[in-house]
Amino acid sequence: MKISKIIINDYNQFKNFTIDLTYPHGHSKAGKPLEKVCFIGQSGTGKSTVLNLIRTIISYEIIDANYANNSMIDITAETHFPNNHNRHIRINKGEISAIFDKKNAKRTTKVKNVKSFLSRYYGDSNVLISFPAEINTNFNQILFKETKGDLNVFHNPKNEIIANNIKNTNSLKFKFFDFEFNNVRDIWDNILKDIQEFGVSKGNFTTKLTNKLQKQMLDAEKLIEELNKWNKENPNPLKPLADKLNVILNRFNLEIQPEPDFKSADDLKFIKIHQKNGDEIPNNYWSTGTKQLILTATPLLKLNTDKSIILIDEPERSFYPDIQQEIINFYTELAPKAQFFIATHSPIIASSFEPWEIVEFKFDEEGYLSQDLYYKGERHVNNYFIQPQYLRWDSILSKIFDLEHDGNFARKEKLLELSEIGLKLNKLKEQKNSNPDKVKKMWNEYKELAELLDWKIETK
Repeated sequence: MKISKIIINDYNQFKNFTIDLTYPHGHSKAGKPLEKVCFIGQSGTGKSTVLNLIRTIISYEIIDANYANNSMIDITAETHFPNNHNRHIRINKGEISAIFDKKNAKRTTKVKNVKSFLSRYYGDSNVLISFPAEINTNFNQILFKETKGDLNVFHNPKNEIIANNIKNTNSLKFKFFDFEFNNVRDIWDNILKDIQEFGVSKGNFTTKLTNKLQKQMLDAEKLIEELNKWNKENPNPLKPLADKLNVILNRFNLEIQPEPDFKSADDLKFIKIHQKNGDEIPNNYWSTGTKQLILTATPLLKLNTDKSIILIDEPERSFYPDIQQEIINFYTELAPKAQFFIATHSPIIASSFEPWEIVEFKFDEEGYLSQDLYYKGERHVNNYFIQPQYLRWDSILSKIFDLEHDGNFARKEKLLELSEIGLKLNKLKEQKNSNPDKVKKMWNEYKELAELLDWKIETK
């Protein structure tokens, strides 16, 4: 499933607001849904709100039943049917309000149960994967079996369908994974099930071999032969995870421990990592950046994302700029057939997107939201006058994030001071009988301040 248009008629600061989420004219994929979308804008403009509305549209029965009775919410999503970019559906207030084909006449219908309707087309796919900005708060729930709300999460109506889906995978055909819900621990048990089962199985097998060796029922050569045979028949599910995630974890001097540690049951709760020198880093000592990477990248690799919509709020959190520069490409490589929706405040994250993939929200004079367009005239690839992926960081900050000053106020004051020294120096040079020592001293002062400000000057 991919969303090609969102229409918000009247909701909070959105009024008669339409977002075109297709490739523009002149693109090789013109008219097809964008594969990744970046929402930017001042705090409070509604980036996270739109992510939540997408969740509501797609997983309507799960997210919030109150939307159905709220007459202020009038939101429509136009989505593409799988493998057919001409057929579309429109979902409005939890109902399929229209099914149509662009090449033929529009056919209108109403289907109240969106979930059962979509299940005919999406089978056992994972339709939605949603990562909140505060995903690191999941960590204690996973490790220490804590919940962040109702103690019995299965009595919470918002979680009922997801909970049932995880407890009984045969009860529903397709699934939603929302890491903001209380039952996140159960979601992770589902994601890591094969790794945990592998650890237990290998532990049991190793114990049996050890017992046989102690009882002299087999020699060392036979033991190695049986162990190699078992490894061949039981591929380690940690290996593909380690191969992918270690690309970034190695930058932290870390790597995933490829073999499960089964000293106790607690060792199978979650993934283990160690430093390159072999020293294990206990889970509760992981950095926030390490948690962020493991908690977002692991589901993308372990889950089937071929037809998924993936929502990520503030992916820049806890990542150093060099990781921010790579993380979007890293995520999209893990889930190449999914559609990504990203909300960010980071110019580095924004630089990973082409201009037609960025939706910038701005308030108009009446306090409603409008979209700042990066093109003039027809929505055509040749008419875009801002290309974030080609800009310097300072240009992105000024042209896209609307920062008026070159740095903070301390820099502004020093730039004024540099300008004043420069004017005095020029006047001094123009004097016929100027003191060479005074000129040299002022020139050195000017160069030192320019160096502090990273200001390029001519040295002639």
